Amino acid sequence: MVVDIRVHSPILRGGICVIAFVGFGMMLTIGLRQFVVGTLSDRRLGYQDGASEPRTADPSVNTATISEGLDRYPNSSRLHYRLAEAQVFEAGRGDDMAAHALEAVRLSPYDYKLRELLASIQESQGYRFDAEQSLRTAVSLAPNYADVHWRLANLLLRQGKLDESTAEFLKAGRQDDQLLPNTLDLLWRASKGDVSKLRPLVNDDHARLDFAQFLLQRQHAEDAVEVLGEAGRTAKLASSQTSEVLNALIAQGRFDLAKRAWVGLVADDSKKASDDSTIWNGGFETDILLNHTQFDWSIAASDYARISIDGNVAHNGKRSLRIDFSGRDTTRLDSEIKQLVVVKPATRYRLLWFVRTDGLVTPKGPRVEVSPASGAGNTVLSEAVASGSNDWREMSLDFTTPASAMGSTAIYLSIVRRPEFSYDDPTIGTVRFDDFTITELKTSR
Repeated sequence: MVVDIRVHSPILRGGICVIAFVGFGMMLTIGLRQFVVGTLSDRRLGYQDGASEPRTADPSVNTATISEGLDRYPNSSRLHYRLAEAQVFEAGRGDDMAAHALEAVRLSPYDYKLRELLASIQESQGYRFDAEQSLRTAVSLAPNYADVHWRLANLLLRQGKLDESTAEFLKAGRQDDQLLPNTLDLLWRASKGDVSKLRPLVNDDHARLDFAQFLLQRQHAEDAVEVLGEAGRTAKLASSQTSEVLNALIAQGRFDLAKRAWVGLVADDSKKASDDSTIWNGGFETDILLNHTQFDWSIAASDYARISIDGNVAHNGKRSLRIDFSGRDTTRLDSEIKQLVVVKPATRYRLLWFVRTDGLVTPKGPRVEVSPASGAGNTVLSEAVASGSNDWREMSLDFTTPASAMGSTAIYLSIVRRPEFSYDDPTIGTVRFDDFTITELKTSR
């Protein structure tokens, strides 16, 4: 359908032309203003390569250029903001940068970013109280934005208002959990290592794991273990941080703390309450958590034997450790089977276990070895397992643990088979081990 409107009056035609011309002029003026203001206030043009933070100013967009635009459009909050920001970037040059920031806030009172800039200028000029008020207003305008809480928290921290800053850091962290490491570091330095001041920031399992690692790096092992113990078992099992904390405790020689944290991870309450043995899982009855073997049996592949848990033959219970030697010459077992055991320093112990052989043919059978985890001290070897086919028999080994300044130390309990010469005959057959226990020997006076 076509609508044909005819205007016959010359006066009416002239009026329509004037209205169209004025309308076009207004649109052109508005478009030009939007283009100029948009171009001069585009932060990407002022930063090299469109970076989010200034590195090298773009010479085509400087304070003089923005000032010219502001002379033409004095009621643009964006240009006032951009000019104040550019003056801050130019090492704080410009006596009127605070005035431009204030004018930007007046023209756009509900834009929290303008108040953030104003606060930065006010603090740089020594007006910290005014800066705090500007940021508190910005927080009220954007309560769900992490960056504004972060800025206010840092300002309060610089003013020595530790408790108030902690509350703001907590709000920022709820919006962005990536802020936690920096927050912990800032508050740690500000509080001179007061763990209680950082506690309010840790309110979920992920944060607890981060905090435990943070504390351990600052040599607060006991606090780290306490925080780790507060995290849920599911979260700890799923996170690689748990093993990192345990391994770091072991590397620091805090074996007792590491064992306590590990037991809280792998055992249920009934197991924790009933297990009195220093050796964990001495009868091989419980499954080994492959990613958390710090104080359980660590079993690795061997080129000379197949190592497994036998569910059909046992001395007691249902399972035992089974080693099937492959018959390869110069048979060697070193660290394929071992457990880290926490013990008292400078103490006499007796290690007991049971062994069974089926068709074992060997120049010298495997042995049980006890060696200090620290590397300082003597290594003790048991007698070799006898060749042939023999039913379960008890074996033992007495040893004394090395002295330690800590309240505890640790040993490695290993099953080894080391050739005495560069070549010996192949070892074949099967050996089973079961029911390892350790008992402290009382010394007579």
